[in-house]
Amino acid sequence: MIKPYSPMTFIQTNKPIHNPGHTVQFRVITLDTSFSPVNQLNRIGQWVNTISSGNILQLSHPLNSEAPVGSYTIVVWIDEKKIFHHFEFKI
Repeated sequence: MIKPYSPMTFIQTNKPIHNPGHTVQFRVITLDTSFSPVNQLNRIGQWVNTISSGNILQLSHPLNSEAPVGSYTIVVWIDEKKIFHHFEFKI
């Protein structure tokens, strides 16, 4: 049986729990079956026309000090596939 090639995408935040006024730093990386970064120039939805340079995309987003506490999600679209990463916002 031949298994089709399928790259894997990972989202990583700088920490799992954030507080008011903090900045969420995160990176997105897609690896091929040899665990090498894939250079596909993937675009990021919220950051219009942003593409990865050097195969790893690193971004940040400041948290509003008045944002409601709870679970937040970073979503990455690759073609028709969605990848999710959740983090907590606590006081």
